[in-house]
Amino acid sequence: MLSAKTIKEHLDKGWLQAIVTFEVVGFPKKHVEEAIATYVKEVKTNKGIKVVDEEFGTAEEQDSGLFSIFYEGEFLISSLENLNWICINYTPASIEILEPGSFKLEPRELTNWYNDLLSKLHEIGLKMKELTGMNKLLTANMNKLIQNSILTAVDAGASNEDDIAAKVGINKEQLRPFLKKLIEAAKVKKSGTTYARTPKQPPRQKK
Repeated sequence: MLSAKTIKEHLDKGWLQAIVTFEVVGFPKKHVEEAIATYVKEVKTNKGIKVVDEEFGTAEEQDSGLFSIFYEGEFLISSLENLNWICINYTPASIEILEPGSFKLEPRELTNWYNDLLSKLHEIGLKMKELTGMNKLLTANMNKLIQNSILTAVDAGASNEDDIAAKVGINKEQLRPFLKKLIEAAKVKKSGTTYARTPKQPPRQKK
C-alpha cells in the first residue's frame, strides 16, 4: 500500500484519488470469485493506476440462488482517460472521487472522454446487431426443428394435442401456434380435435 507522502506527491502531479467498487453476480460460486479476481488483476496492470487500499468481499448466496461478490479499491489514477478506461471496460458498480475536490477539464480531455464513450457504444451496437442476427437464425432453426418434430409425431400416430405435445416435449399452449402454421402450410389437417398429415398431391402431368 502507498504512504501518505506518496499519495500527496501523486496528487500534486494531478493524479486522481477515487474509490472504485466492482460487483459480480452469477453462478457457480467459483465463477464469481474468479471473475472478480480477473477484473482486479487486469485493472492493476495499467501503469496509470496505483492501489492505495483494497478490500475483497466474500461470495454470498442470494435469494435467487446466484452468488454475489464485491471488491472495493481505493486507487490513485493518473488521468481522467484512465478513469474512463476503468468505467468503459469494467463497468464498476460505483465510483467516488476523493481528490481533487474540484478540477477543470481541458477540451482535449473532454474530447477523449466522449470519443472513448462513443467507441464503446459503437462496439456494443455492433455486438447487439450480431446477437440479434444470431438470435433470429436460432429462432428460425428452432421453429423448423419443432415443426419437423410435430410432423414426425403425427406420422408416428399421435393425433391429438396431448399426444403430440407429449412426444415433442412442449406443453399444449406452446404447441398450438406451430400446429396453426403447419395447417396454414397445408402440411397438417385438423378434423375436430384430431390432427393428421395432409395427403401429398400427385405431381401434375406435363401436357
